[in-house]
Amino acid sequence: MVFRSSKLMFVTVSVVKKAKARTVVLRLLSSAGTGFFYTTTRRRALPKLQLMKYDPIVNKHVLFVEGKK
Repeated sequence: MVFRSSKLMFVTVSVVKKAKARTVVLRLLSSAGTGFFYTTTRRRALPKLQLMKYDPIVNKHVLFVEGKK
């Protein structure tokens, strides 16, 4: 909106919050304690992710749990 006065012009800006994204980028950390991780996405509404995946450092499939990004 623009308001005009005799000599000055004022511009007002309305701030609108953005909606949260439907998906979340997350890091799956190896439960073997090797520090190896996979990066993936999941929908925000779902519970935390746990997957059996391959950890190349210990050369076997181990449980990967969702950690902080």
